[in-house]
Amino acid sequence: MAGSELGCRLRPRKIIVAVDKDIDPHDSENVNWALCYRMQPHLDMRVVPGRVYALDPSSAPPGASREERHYPSPTGTSCVLIDATRKWAYPPVSLPEKMYMENARAIWQELDLPALTPRVPWYGYSLGDWTPENEEEAQIAVRGDYYQTGEKLAGRGVKV
Repeated sequence: MAGSELGCRLRPRKIIVAVDKDIDPHDSENVNWALCYRMQPHLDMRVVPGRVYALDPSSAPPGASREERHYPSPTGTSCVLIDATRKWAYPPVSLPEKMYMENARAIWQELDLPALTPRVPWYGYSLGDWTPENEEEAQIAVRGDYYQTGEKLAGRGVKV
């Protein structure tokens, strides 16, 4: 998983999630977003049995033998490994580009409004799936001529 970082929010590390560099592994909302949009449970999860049980009261009921505590049959310990990384190019993060957000922040501060505490991501960036046509349409929207894109798309429509 090149370019990934491990993020773990639970102890004793029963759930381990690999995320891309654009996801803050210490922000549970960021990790949860990656889990919802960057992984498929049937493809990207693996259960690993036989974890150390010494500090895990969920491994078996009180009085269970060492063997009952050690392997999952039906008790014992395990962990889940989850790959919540992008496997291919995605559309960009749907926020204005950094320069627009920084300009908005500067205006906000000039107006002496309450301090902002933006969360990552606080501006849009590419995740690989952005065509030259998408870029052209974005520039049209920035100029305020968004209706041109609407007219172009309306011309492609199929009458029902």
